[in-house]
Amino acid sequence: MSTSLKEVLERAAELSTPDEAEVEMAKRAEKILRERLESLSLDFIFVGSYARNTWLRGNLEIDVFILFSKEASKKELEEKTIEIGRRVLEEMEIRYAEHPYVHGKVCGVEVDIVPCYKVESAEKIISAVDRTPFHHEWLKDRVKGKELEIRLLKKFLKANNIYGAEYKVKGFSGYLCELLIVFYGSFIDCLKNATKWTRRTVIDVKNGTVRSGDCFFVVDPVDERRNVAANLSIDNLAKFVQLSREFLRNPSLDFFIPRKKEVSLEEMKEK
Repeated sequence: MSTSLKEVLERAAELSTPDEAEVEMAKRAEKILRERLESLSLDFIFVGSYARNTWLRGNLEIDVFILFSKEASKKELEEKTIEIGRRVLEEMEIRYAEHPYVHGKVCGVEVDIVPCYKVESAEKIISAVDRTPFHHEWLKDRVKGKELEIRLLKKFLKANNIYGAEYKVKGFSGYLCELLIVFYGSFIDCLKNATKWTRRTVIDVKNGTVRSGDCFFVVDPVDERRNVAANLSIDNLAKFVQLSREFLRNPSLDFFIPRKKEVSLEEMKEK
């Protein structure tokens, strides 16, 4: 690794890694939230980037999934989750995905409480969010020692407006980032391999293989039928491949500093 690349990554690490105050705030909020949830005798699990210590500096959010029996109705999930939110969160609001879930704060930290069904495997899910606990179980030990590498990849993507799988971004989800680092081992090795990706690359994380297929496909290790990169647009895939080439050719901290987002024609129409 050249000195200049090393220096860039060290400075990027500072931008990506939560400072001591943020970590302490998170731990305090988790302790209080956990105590409140335990007092209600719930079956719950902390998931996501906070639970795996891979969240980006300044982007702290705690995700808790409440596991319900398969016999529970969707109405029951909704009503009980709202009641739980009222009892454990501050500034609660109801948000909507496949199921309604609650968002709020604990000690100033953003918290999402999401209901899901407790199923035997990710292949027997009732709703899409039922996979999430399995994602966490698969990743939690595999990301240990790779937290900084994951943060560097997330920061690189976020700075270039291709982080997030939601419709308005069509980029890389946090889960996808973590899988790529588990597969390739480091941020730099991920970028080096990304320069060879095509729109037909298939990455099988669980089996450790790369092959050619019908589309860019990252096989979900907990459900091999599912493409973790399904929401990633071809344009953003190509953008990441190009950015990887440019960074490796000329490493610079500029790649980790937010760039002005280009406004699409669709977004202009919405305005």
